[in-house]
Amino acid sequence: MTLGKVTGAPRDLKVSEELTLTLYPLRSLHWGVIEEWMRSSIIVSAKEVIKGDNALTQTSKEAIMKTAHKTATQVALMSCFGIGTEDESTNALLRSFEGMLRVIHQAVRTSSAKDSTPLYTLIELDEKIGANLKMLADVFLEVISVSFPDVSEKDKAELEKNLKNTE
Repeated sequence: MTLGKVTGAPRDLKVSEELTLTLYPLRSLHWGVIEEWMRSSIIVSAKEVIKGDNALTQTSKEAIMKTAHKTATQVALMSCFGIGTEDESTNALLRSFEGMLRVIHQAVRTSSAKDSTPLYTLIELDEKIGANLKMLADVFLEVISVSFPDVSEKDKAELEKNLKNTE
């Protein structure tokens, strides 16, 4: 294991000829930002469904929102890393283009301080990576490697296999 992995130091990753990203290890609070986005995505989606459907009764609307809130409270990123009960909605959100981009966004920081801010806005980072899904997945896997240096090669291979199932 390299000294950078042991110390949790950032890692420079040359993504393309024009782009090198400095990736900082994600801490619990960074993952919390991702979980909060996942939870709110579920609730916002449910709100959009009931907002646009005038045929739904008030009871149906309440049932949809209750289900959305219940699903949102069950979102736990730990399940994506093999801890706890596997949750397909959490895995799907993390494997989405936006999910991976948001994880990378949290890793592209201005410093290693726990309260440092991302170097780019989410939109700027999206523009830099573009629609290159392979590049996105490669950077995402590098963030995982930086954040969890003790993850076994078997687990990394499993994560990579799961990501490639989305292509």
